[in-house]
Amino acid sequence: MLDDPIETGFALGDTAAFLVNHLVEATTFAALVALLALLLRRSSARVRYRLLGVAAAKFFLPSALIVSLASALGWSLPNLRSLTWSPADRLVVNGAGGALVAALIAVWCLGAVFACCRLLRAKGQMKAWLRDSRPVESEEPVAGALAAAMRRSGLPVAPRWGHPLQARWVEGLASPAVWGLRRPYLLLPLAIDRHLSREELDAVLLHELEHLRRRDHWAGALQRALRVVFWFHPLVWWLDQRLLAERERACDERVVALGGQPRHYARGLLKVVRLGIGGLRPTAMAAATASDLERRIAQILHGPPERSPHRWTHAAASAAVVMLLGLSVVLAGQGRCDVRLLTIDPAERLSADVDGSDVVRAACVKPPEPCMEG
Repeated sequence: MLDDPIETGFALGDTAAFLVNHLVEATTFAALVALLALLLRRSSARVRYRLLGVAAAKFFLPSALIVSLASALGWSLPNLRSLTWSPADRLVVNGAGGALVAALIAVWCLGAVFACCRLLRAKGQMKAWLRDSRPVESEEPVAGALAAAMRRSGLPVAPRWGHPLQARWVEGLASPAVWGLRRPYLLLPLAIDRHLSREELDAVLLHELEHLRRRDHWAGALQRALRVVFWFHPLVWWLDQRLLAERERACDERVVALGGQPRHYARGLLKVVRLGIGGLRPTAMAAATASDLERRIAQILHGPPERSPHRWTHAAASAAVVMLLGLSVVLAGQGRCDVRLLTIDPAERLSADVDGSDVVRAACVKPPEPCMEG
């Protein structure tokens, strides 16, 4: 019954404990993995991108879910109860604190709704621009360059699943971009083929097709969802920016590896930036920041670092991530849902065998068996 103060308090206490535990756990895990990615600055961007992706994905995967799955499968976790401390074990909320917790959860939800509305508005704006765009005709020069770039990147013209890529001209667009999930579009600024040489155009198109081959448009959608849910978290926003930067660098490395001339490629990027000043930059699409462009061009021209980490370094980093994930799951399995919020009528007095004072009871109820929490 929602109108029962005792049962309402219990539910609110459990929710607050779960959220606190998950935020502390995900933040700690993501910070450690992100630090590990920063230490591998001489590795390829692909390696750092994967590490940062795991760090961001942890916010979507509470360890309590993994613990529940393990329990359902009959797996037992190591008992480290004497070495663990759960934030929920120290979270004691009285009547006034319960109102504050409820208010914070309400603000969280309202912020997520506002961020989601902004995202839907940007999506509607993109659909309006698509309606005003026109397809790239097969006899246009850019169509031949696109077909050649698709062959070099290994993308099928007619994919087995989903819809084939459609290229469209968008007036005023700042730079080429891939947009759409099930039905992807390659959006091109008008007359880009007249400002770039064939070599420069090939490299720029190859970069965008690499985004499509890597399914970065799906990864970008997940990042936007992460920003909506955890709109208040600075680490989430930092991870979003670093993922974007490493994704762009990974595509740059792939273009050069496929035979793109570094000078032509760098010159093409600079021309695209100059042509795109003042153009449309849809918020529904990922776009590289201008501050990162200088470092990207330097990396394109000078190539990867002379001394890259050995394979065993990457293997050790992967093992460290697996160990951190396993440790977070084991620690979550040791937690007990000990926090219960009890709302007491102010007129109620405790029995004289306590101390006779007028206090509000905030109890940590010890269940007979451990229960799962984030």
